[in-house]
Amino acid sequence: MFSILYHLTGISILEICFFFYYIGPVETEMFKHTLQLLIQDSTNEIKTSSDPYLQQNITSLLGLISDNNEFMMTEMKNNSNISKIHRDELNNVLFMKAIKYWTILCFISILLGFAEYRYLQYHKLIKNDGIATIVYTEPDDTQTYRKGSIDEQTDGLLLIYEPKNTNAITNIISNTNTSTISNTNTSTISNTNTNTNTISNTNTISSTNTISREKLIKKTVHYIAFGGFILTFQYLFFRYIIYYYNPLSLNETKYLIYQGLLTNGL
Repeated sequence: MFSILYHLTGISILEICFFFYYIGPVETEMFKHTLQLLIQDSTNEIKTSSDPYLQQNITSLLGLISDNNEFMMTEMKNNSNISKIHRDELNNVLFMKAIKYWTILCFISILLGFAEYRYLQYHKLIKNDGIATIVYTEPDDTQTYRKGSIDEQTDGLLLIYEPKNTNAITNIISNTNTSTISNTNTSTISNTNTNTNTISNTNTISSTNTISREKLIKKTVHYIAFGGFILTFQYLFFRYIIYYYNPLSLNETKYLIYQGLLTNGL
């Protein structure tokens, strides 16, 4: 689960920076360009229009612009610059808000990742506890032992079993009398081992199929959860961040319209 959050954290910070440092400024330039094209097209239609009322209004507008050209241009430009500064400040506040939410997501991801890591380590220790270890030891000919006693010399095999929360228990397996096993017993043991191997192989195949199904289920759940987290992030980012982003202020729009009218001969 923590890997999903790590991927989501990385994708989210990339998208936040990409939007505020690239997409946002590009949107502003696109709005300006579209507005200039709109003004140019409108002025061309006004110039070619035969409507007397429209021509009369245009004549009055031209007179107003001519009389107050310098004053209006300076005032609109100042208002446009002030509005641009205010717009950048608001967008910067919005950017810091997104970074704040991302920091919370990053902290939660690290916290859950550390908790899952500790859980897996603890589970691994529990799973590996109590495994028997076989150790081969060379017999010591310099020592003597009484036959049948607990101190009897082993012939080389030492089985050590360490269960959880108990002292190590050492069982000595002696194979002193292994040479007395008859050929009949050997054949019986061989047949038994063959049957055991067949059952073991069947159990191994069944266990492998079970593990494969479990891995498939885990992968499916992993990708579904990852897709759900991505969709949730996209919805929240568009709803509470992009929706409130301001690519162009009202005073900037007024100045662009006025400047467009002068540029196109009105």
